[in-house]
Amino acid sequence: MNLNESIENTASVKCPSCGMFAFDSEIVCSQCNYPLKGTEQDQKDFLFNQDMKSVDIDNFDKELKKARNMLYYIAVIFVIGGFITYAKSQGQPDASLGLGLDVILSLVFVVLAASTAKWPTICIITGLTIFTVVMVANAIINPLTLIQGIILKIAAYVLLFKGLKSAREAERIRNQYPLL
Repeated sequence: MNLNESIENTASVKCPSCGMFAFDSEIVCSQCNYPLKGTEQDQKDFLFNQDMKSVDIDNFDKELKKARNMLYYIAVIFVIGGFITYAKSQGQPDASLGLGLDVILSLVFVVLAASTAKWPTICIITGLTIFTVVMVANAIINPLTLIQGIILKIAAYVLLFKGLKSAREAERIRNQYPLL
């Protein structure tokens, strides 16, 4: 290999997709897999797919935001429900304990909601699990609680499951396309 070939092999080109520099000899960008040596159609298709994945991520983020908001709503409902139950049963010895548990659950849901930006899948699964355990425990104690607020409970499950699905799909796309 002579000096001219060596210089040609070390020359860099800037990737039009991610802006990273690549060697002229590279077929695809090592950072984003842009087809540096591909046909014009290959390059257009790559950029189009990147744009579509970006739109998908935006849609998933909207669903995730709804799930996060539902975790906040659940927190508010626990606090309000706790105070209502406490007011109704002030003379009973375990009224303060019930209020304390509701406040703690509310705080847990606030922390889960606030943490969805960093750990969406884990936070939503944890929220779903805690919500389900509380609903089952309440149903064991008083079966009438199954039908009380049924519309809100269904809405909570629907939004949380949609958020979970979106979080998983967004995670998959971000792993596949790290520059999005």
